[in-house]
Amino acid sequence: MLAIVAVCVILLSHPQIFRFLDNVPNASAHRLDALDGLRGILAVSVVFHHLVIKRWALETGRWELPPSHFYSLLGQSGVAVFFMITGYLFWGRLIDNGGEIKWTNLYINRFFRIVPLYLLVVFSYIAVVLFRAHFQISIPDREFAMQLLQWLSFGMVARPLPLLGDTYSLTVTSQVWTLYYEWIFYFALPLLAVFAKVRSQLAVTLAALLIVLNIEGLIGEPNRYFVMQFLIGMFVASLTRTYPVLRGDGPVRSIVAVAAATCAFKFSDSAYSTSAVVFLGVFFLFVASGTSLFGLLTLRGVRRMGHMSYSIYLLHGLVLTIVMAHAALGAHAVISPEQFWVVALYTFAVVVIVAMASFRLVELRGIKLGKALVERRGQAVLQRF
Repeated sequence: MLAIVAVCVILLSHPQIFRFLDNVPNASAHRLDALDGLRGILAVSVVFHHLVIKRWALETGRWELPPSHFYSLLGQSGVAVFFMITGYLFWGRLIDNGGEIKWTNLYINRFFRIVPLYLLVVFSYIAVVLFRAHFQISIPDREFAMQLLQWLSFGMVARPLPLLGDTYSLTVTSQVWTLYYEWIFYFALPLLAVFAKVRSQLAVTLAALLIVLNIEGLIGEPNRYFVMQFLIGMFVASLTRTYPVLRGDGPVRSIVAVAAATCAFKFSDSAYSTSAVVFLGVFFLFVASGTSLFGLLTLRGVRRMGHMSYSIYLLHGLVLTIVMAHAALGAHAVISPEQFWVVALYTFAVVVIVAMASFRLVELRGIKLGKALVERRGQAVLQRF
């Protein structure tokens, strides 16, 4: 896995060929290169998590966690830290602005950041399902329409029913479930803004985190751990602003961050556990405060992977479903470990190529459209006065 990712990073580091990946129109003054790089590593972690699950599914016929403890935790931990990043960024924005946000603008930008690529994935999923069903609708029209509406809800419905009951094709969308929790967090922001106005946001976030950590049954599992992950991101945002001296980089900080991540894998059976949340939280604290993991997270190729991480994350299921189908490369992937890694190399290369195309043709255009609508709305407001 490391060799495959290293080759990708080296190729993406070319200063000219992939220069379009440096174009991030929604970048802010508080953007950290380390966090951009971290996004890339997290997206790749989820890809390899699903690659190993796919091989296990080809061998056993069951889509479930593989015997490998490392690869099982790899994807779960990637999602956990993604949630921490969301909590960190948006809570940080709230406290930087004293809880005052132009909500309509925020939701317009979020909609056009998330939805265009989501719809691309969902329409691809619908096409795969209909192709496998030979374009025959075997259920009542009303039921089919309700299933379509669930999938076309922009990720706001938790785990929609399989279209036409086709569970095999769910591998196309196996990662979009996280958008449901992202939307919940975004819709909770106006309420959180009330707490962002208090004098000590650090005390507020710490108290909330300790309550959720220590009172079992307050929130059902695994939602309890998702809430913890968002809260850790919020706590880190408050902590680094209250104590800016915590920011910095260096080998000692990188050693501590790597040690914390290692402990999360060593002492946890799942990312949905208190020990994993705590250790990953420590890891995230160091990265969010500027730790580059010995320079890894600030490499040009890694940061470029981070810029297209949403495309990597959301589209890799479609690529795996097609490329690793038994009639394609799937049959070769189960012959031997060596054959699997050859197939993994090819599949990952296709994932990156598809992600680059979608970043340029879908993501960037969606982001720019959102920004244009916000600017147009602002001009319309000014004209009224």
